Amino acid sequence: LGKIVCGGNTVEVTGRTDIGPASGSADQATLQCDASAMFLGSGRTGSFALVVNQGGTFTGGSGNHTIGSIDVKNNSNAKCTLTSGVTTLDGESASDNYNLFVAANGTFAHGSGTVTVTFNGISFFEKTSGTLTLNNLIINHASADISTNSNLTCAGDVTLTAGKLNGRDDAISFGSLTIASGGTYQATSGTTTITSFNSSNDIFRTESGGTFTHNNGTVKVTTNNSGKYFRPTNVTFYNVQISNNDAGAYVRWRGTPCTISNDLTIDANSKFKPHSETQVLNVTGEVILSGTNSFLDGNDPNNDASTQDWSFGSLTINSGATYRATSGTTIMKGALRNVGGTIS
Repeated sequence: LGKIVCGGNTVEVTGRTDIGPASGSADQATLQCDASAMFLGSGRTGSFALVVNQGGTFTGGSGNHTIGSIDVKNNSNAKCTLTSGVTTLDGESASDNYNLFVAANGTFAHGSGTVTVTFNGISFFEKTSGTLTLNNLIINHASADISTNSNLTCAGDVTLTAGKLNGRDDAISFGSLTIASGGTYQATSGTTTITSFNSSNDIFRTESGGTFTHNNGTVKVTTNNSGKYFRPTNVTFYNVQISNNDAGAYVRWRGTPCTISNDLTIDANSKFKPHSETQVLNVTGEVILSGTNSFLDGNDPNNDASTQDWSFGSLTINSGATYRATSGTTIMKGALRNVGGTIS
């Protein structure tokens, strides 16, 4: 019970930190971090390092924190807000392999900061009901293998510097996704939605040595900002959906050939076009320009024109949609269906 105010001092607890009496009203026990550097059970694997019980409140403040792992109990009066700085998770509760666990009714907020995982093993993120919401997420250990056990939304940038993030079959949403050399994203078999872009204007980027495994899932781009980059290197997607729903905005892809082993869908008021004349687009399945102001623009007369050959399984152009063909050859192995659209 009561409150500890850290006040900018460095605080280190080598064992376990428990906050709250596990009963009763909210805010009976508070750990207020302020601008302090916090070290709470760093590297701990015997149990969770930070446990927020009913009646307990963890107020992250703005300092950088290193915490083995976090457990927020199943009550709205168990309250955890992470720092606006960096929270480094470097342990787990080894009995159940959880790195970050939030029970269904626990109160959890990301604090607009960054969660960096440096744990060197297999572990899980989970919110037992609903969606676990973070801001920025970094996976940064060659042996890190982090799986989602629930839906995951990251409002900011996700950077896989080293190690793996496995989306399993969950609904996944990122502000942006960068897969660096040594990083792996094993995509959800559902949909990975990308809503924004990073400081390099990249929506999706893989660097040489980075690995993307599509898991028969869909990558859906919803950013409404023009000219941002879809930048895969040696990547094969399964489904790609461009759904920015802004007639004035477009998504550009650049880098090595963009290969889609199933379908490319461009929704109404959405545009997809190359960054330069060297861009190649290979779609094994169907290319679907689904509605009014859907554009697949291979030969923009003002800029971003491709001179390369493109290959489609089939092409459907619905009413109000436009396919502006590359100045190379468009190769179709199946049907061309023009349902009131435009080919130029």
